[in-house]
Amino acid sequence: AWQSLSLRLPGVVESVLRFSGRRYGLSDDSVAGHMDTIERTLDDVAARLERGGPFLVGERFTAADLTFAALAAPIVLPPEYGVALPTLDELPSGAAAEARAWIEHPAGQYALKIYRTQRHLKAASARERVSLSADDGWADGVV
Repeated sequence: AWQSLSLRLPGVVESVLRFSGRRYGLSDDSVAGHMDTIERTLDDVAARLERGGPFLVGERFTAADLTFAALAAPIVLPPEYGVALPTLDELPSGAAAEARAWIEHPAGQYALKIYRTQRHLKAASARERVSLSADDGWADGVV
């Protein structure tokens, strides 16, 4: 897709980063602060998971798990994500090193596990409900 192609074109990533830096007031210091926030968040999630239970809140999958996995997707690059995310090989070396560390972090592994175990399960369940509704005469185009 275009996202993958753009990462391989010379200067595209650098241009986007320069534009983003000017537009959003990014500096080396602010980026370092954001990286620290990511690390603290991953550590907090990992600590919560270490205290027991297979999920962030209780014994079942909740909005907390869904929210964490969705927000972690850009840094852990799950293959099951809804659109194509870059692979580690497509990222600039510095970004790839950061992403690799986040992927290997226990909280990163947890986010990837949520995508592997919950995404298709929930989608299949929704398709089944739609199919059952259609069989019951509810599929008349009104939602």
